[in-house]
Amino acid sequence: ICSASVSLGLMRAVIAETIAHVTVTRLEHLDQSLAQQLVVRTDVARMQILADTTQTVINDALTAIETGREDATLRVLEVKAVAGEAAIETTDRVSHMFFRLIDPKHPMYDKDLAAKYGDATICFRRLRG
Repeated sequence: ICSASVSLGLMRAVIAETIAHVTVTRLEHLDQSLAQQLVVRTDVARMQILADTTQTVINDALTAIETGREDATLRVLEVKAVAGEAAIETTDRVSHMFFRLIDPKHPMYDKDLAAKYGDATICFRRLRG
């Protein structure tokens, strides 16, 4: 359950960074933020659903352990799988969203945004403090 909680924390941090980025980044030709784009909103929503699902599975596993339910062992195994898969999918989705910030040849590359959000390890560094 501890590793699942770490995965959940990683997902929450990645989602927060993503929301911060898409909220301030503007598509000048449309006079809109990235957050106003359907594809971006859909990606953020999918990531949030994965995090919420992981939280629910963690809570259920803890309840199963605390109440001595017969399925407690199964729930502990399930939470490891769910959290691991969700963390991988969330970080993969973000990497696709932010790819333009690590490739200076990308047509939507922005030097200032790349300096702030382009480092793929930014969430790990912030989690470490």
